[in-house]
Amino acid sequence: MNRFRVVLASAIAASGLGVAACAPQSASPVPQESAPRSSAVDPAMPRVEHPKDLEAVEDPCQLLRPDQLAQLGVVGEPIREQSPWGEALCVWGARTDGVRVNLAPVTTLNIGLRSVLRSVSKTAPDDNVDGYPVVVSQPLTYSCGIYVSTTPEDTFSLNVDRGDSDRVDQQDPCALAKQVASMVLSNIPDKN
Repeated sequence: MNRFRVVLASAIAASGLGVAACAPQSASPVPQESAPRSSAVDPAMPRVEHPKDLEAVEDPCQLLRPDQLAQLGVVGEPIREQSPWGEALCVWGARTDGVRVNLAPVTTLNIGLRSVLRSVSKTAPDDNVDGYPVVVSQPLTYSCGIYVSTTPEDTFSLNVDRGDSDRVDQQDPCALAKQVASMVLSNIPDKN
């Protein structure tokens, strides 16, 4: 059996050398132009028709206006924290029993939706909000985590907990998270 493997390996090597010997040789290798990486081909970095400039937002606590927070029934001052990847994040409603919103921009990693897709075993975004690709990462009974792509590289993470809200429009936490995402998107400037 060992002899058969040696003969087979020799035959493969000889045929490879024969092909290489017959191939035309040039003085210098011709560079192969690779097509530019298109975000349409990579579902983890989907094309965004109208990109938003999330990097221009210095304070994520400015991404929900007071009137929007009132519409959601969120009360109290926001809490500013730092995300595990080093960017600022904002939490509204942390000290109440009602709706709680946790918003974290992801602009320094340049990975689009790749990491969240891998962590939730998905191959592409499941939905969109106002035309922006969305991956639902943590659909639970009282809370829902989503990631929204604002450019192929930049996203924001949004986790909404409906708490003890008895409002009919807040019983589906993922629908509520998408409603909040729409509000956030309306406050992010367009990217030029």
